[in-house]
Amino acid sequence: MDVNRLLLILIMIATLSLGLFVLSKARRSSINISFFILTINIAMWTFSIFVILTLWNHKNPIWWVRTAYASGTFMATSFAIFSVTFLYEEFRPTKKYIIVLAPLCIIMALVSMSPTLINFNYIDNKITDVKYGNGNTIWTLYEGLCWAIIFYSLFKKLRRGSGIERQRVKYMFLGIVPTTTFMAFTNILIPAWGYEKTVGYGPFFTMIMIGCIGYAIVKLRLMDIRVFIRKGIVYSAFLAGSAITIALLIIGVPYAFPDMGRVQTVIVVIIGSVFIAFMIRPFIQDIKSLIQAFIFKDQKHYQSALAEFALKTTKIYQMEKLIDLIFETVINNMRVKYASLWLKNSRSGLYNLVRSHGFKKDDLKVTMSDNNAIISYLAEVREPIVKEELEKKLPPEIFNGIENDFNSINAQVSVPIIVDDEIRGILNLGERSNKSIYFEEDISFLKTIMNQSAIAIQNVSLHRQVVNMEKLSFLGKLSAELAHEIKNPLVTIRTAFEFLMSDQSDQKINEDFRNFIRLALQETNRINDLIKQLLSLGHSLPPKFEWFNINQVIDDTILLLKPSIIEKEIEINDLRGDHQIEIYADRDQLKQVFLNIGQNAIEAMKKGGKLTIEVIPDFGSDESSEENNVYPEKIADNPYLKSSKLTIKISDTGKGISKDELENIFEPFYTGKISGTGLGLAIVNNIIKEHNGNIKVESIEGLGTTFTLELPTIRSLTHANEGSSISC
Repeated sequence: MDVNRLLLILIMIATLSLGLFVLSKARRSSINISFFILTINIAMWTFSIFVILTLWNHKNPIWWVRTAYASGTFMATSFAIFSVTFLYEEFRPTKKYIIVLAPLCIIMALVSMSPTLINFNYIDNKITDVKYGNGNTIWTLYEGLCWAIIFYSLFKKLRRGSGIERQRVKYMFLGIVPTTTFMAFTNILIPAWGYEKTVGYGPFFTMIMIGCIGYAIVKLRLMDIRVFIRKGIVYSAFLAGSAITIALLIIGVPYAFPDMGRVQTVIVVIIGSVFIAFMIRPFIQDIKSLIQAFIFKDQKHYQSALAEFALKTTKIYQMEKLIDLIFETVINNMRVKYASLWLKNSRSGLYNLVRSHGFKKDDLKVTMSDNNAIISYLAEVREPIVKEELEKKLPPEIFNGIENDFNSINAQVSVPIIVDDEIRGILNLGERSNKSIYFEEDISFLKTIMNQSAIAIQNVSLHRQVVNMEKLSFLGKLSAELAHEIKNPLVTIRTAFEFLMSDQSDQKINEDFRNFIRLALQETNRINDLIKQLLSLGHSLPPKFEWFNINQVIDDTILLLKPSIIEKEIEINDLRGDHQIEIYADRDQLKQVFLNIGQNAIEAMKKGGKLTIEVIPDFGSDESSEENNVYPEKIADNPYLKSSKLTIKISDTGKGISKDELENIFEPFYTGKISGTGLGLAIVNNIIKEHNGNIKVESIEGLGTTFTLELPTIRSLTHANEGSSISC
C-alpha cells in the first residue's frame, strides 16, 4: 500500500474520531449531532477516493468515481444543514431546509450515479475520452446552492451573533477558505487539465476544515484567532522543516553509504531525525518572536505588563495605592467600557466597592454579600468565569441568577482574588472598547494579575498589621511616660483642693482662689480627654449596634458645640430637611465622630463663618424588594444586608487644609494645629471603618473644608417596625 492510500485511511479514522469526540461532548446538542453527520459523509467521500486510487491501475473506477460525486453531494448537503443548525442552534428552524434539501440530495445522488454526470473510456489502465453530461451541470448548480446556504448562514451568524459566536464563525471561515481553495485545485481544476490522480490529495485538506470547526464547537474559551494562526504557522513550519530533513535523510543516506544494509540505514535515519528535531527545537521561539514582531504588531504584550506590575507591587505598602495599581493595570491592558473592583470587609463579611470605571455615581450598590450569585459560583469554581461561557455550560435555572447579577453590574467577566483559600476580592469587567471577546490569553492574563494581586494584598495587610502593632507599642510606651507627666498638673489640683479644705472656716472664697480652682478643673478635664483619646485609638472597642434616630444625635452634638458656636458667631446652615432616619450603628461612637469634626470646623473658623450640615438618605432602588422584606429577621446576623446608605456632609468656611496635609490627615498624632494632639480625626476614621463606611475630605485653602461620611444600613421611620426602639 502506497503512502497516499495509507494517509487516506488515517484521515477517515481521524475524521470519524473527531466527529465522535464532538458528539460525546453534548450528545443532545443539535449542532454536535449535525457535525457528526457531516464527518460521516466526509469519511464516506474519503473512502470513495481511496477505492478509486486502489482500482486505478487494475480496473475501471467509473462506478467509484460516480460514488465519489454522490458522497460529495451528501457531504455538501450535510454541511449546509449543519450551517443552518449552527445559525439557529436547534433543529426546529432547520426542518424547512431539510424538507427541501433532503429530496434534492437524493435526486442528485441518483444523477451522480448515472452516465449523465460523467463517463470515460478505460483502456490499458488509462482513462481517456472523459465526458461531462448535463447531469454534471445540474450537480454543479446544486453544489452551488448548498455553498450559498452555507455562506449565508455563517455570515448571518457573524452579523447577529454574540462575541463568542462571531469568533466561532471566524474559526469556521479559517477552516473553510483554505480547504475549499486547495480542493478546487486538486479535485476540479487540475483533473480538468488531465491530471486525474490529484483527487487523492483533496481529503487531506478536509482535516483543516473539520479541525477548526470542531475546535470552535467544543472549546468554550477560544484562543485569539491571530494567536491561533501564529501558532499554526510556527508548528507547520517546524513540521515541514522536520519532514524535509527526514526525507533528505531517507534519500541521502543510501547514496552516501551504498554498502550499508537496510536495517542499518533505518537506524541511522531514525537517530539522525531525532537529533535534527532537537537541534531545530531551540529556534521555535525565535520564529514565534519574528512572526509576532512583523505580522502581529498589535498583539498585546502581556508579559511585559505582568513584569512591570510585579515590580511595582514590591514597592507599595499602602492598600489604596495597591488598589489603584491593580485597577489601572487591568483597565489599560483590557480596554474595557465598564469595570468594578470589590474587596471583602473582614468584619462585616461583605464585599465593598473600592473602584469603578465607566459607571455613574449611583449606578452600583456599595456592597455585595456572599448570597450574590456570582460570588457563590466563584466560591465553587475558584477561577475566572465568563458570562457567555456559562450560558453554554450551565442549566437555565442556575444561569439565570448569575446572568441577572452580571447584568446589574454591566459585567461579562468576573475574576476572583483568592488569599489563604478565601475569596478576598472580585474584579468584574464589562464589554471591551473594541467589541472583541475575552480570549484565552486575556483570561490567563487576568488570572495571573489577580494571583499576583492576592500576594500583594496579603503583604500589604501583613505590613499594616506590623505598623499597627508598632503604633500600639508606641502608645503603650507613651501612656507609661504620660503617667509620670500627669503628676505635674495633679500637683496643682491637689494643692488647690488642700487649700480649700484647710480654709473651711471662711464662708467666702476670694476671686483669686476661684480662678485657681477653675484652672485646676480645666487641667483635669484636659488630661482626662487626652487619656480617653489615647484609649480610643489604642484599644478600640467594637461598635454596639442599635437602631436610633441619626438626626437626634446630630442635634445633641450641636447642643454640645453651641457655646463655641455662639462665641465665634458661627452661622448654622441646616440642610437636613424633614427626613426622619434610623441608622443601625453605635450611637456614642457616631456622636464622637460628629463632635470631633464639628470641633475642628469651629476651630478653623476663627473669625466666624458658616457651618453646613447635610443629610442625604438612599434607601436603595426598591425598598419593597424581596431582600428588604426579609431584612428585619436577618439584621441580628448581618446588619449590612440592606442595600441602603446614608451620606452626611459637614462643611465649614474656614481656612481649609493644604494638599500635603490632606494625605496624612487621618494618621495618628498628625496635626496642623499648635495645641492639637493629632488623634481626633484618626479616631473618626477608625470609627467609620468599623461601621463599614467611608469618609472623604475635600478642601480648598482659604475657602473651607467638607467632610463626607457614607454609612450603610438605614431605614425611614415610616418603615420601622413598631417594636424598634429609637433613642431620641
